[in-house]
Amino acid sequence: MMAAGPLPEIATAAGVPLPTAGLLVGVFALTVVVGGPVLALTTTAVRRRRLLAVLLALTVRSSAFNLGITGGGWLGGRVIATGAGLRRLPVTGGLVALAALAIALVEHLGERRRTAARTVPAGHATPGEVAA
Repeated sequence: MMAAGPLPEIATAAGVPLPTAGLLVGVFALTVVVGGPVLALTTTAVRRRRLLAVLLALTVRSSAFNLGITGGGWLGGRVIATGAGLRRLPVTGGLVALAALAIALVEHLGERRRTAARTVPAGHATPGEVAA
């Protein structure tokens, strides 16, 4: 649920008046009031077990996505802070840049192969076509 307690801090951080920050609570409440019945009406034909599985899958997907985003930042911060066991930060940065370049190169070459496999030269019959 939307917490109204930190609204003064939110208003100060955003540089807006408190009543404007209070709209967060109002918009959230309006979304719940309108969205709840709409969701209930649109999912009445769906079996409960299937609906629960889909909603659980969406929740797990969202959590994994958020964990991946924050985990990457955390890992990058740890590498920068500790130097990955190396004495010099430029060496670490160079290694990270080389790894990123290698990953980008592998992905680029893979995309070129996939594109080439889909391209059929003009005048050539595909395996499914019968030559006349």
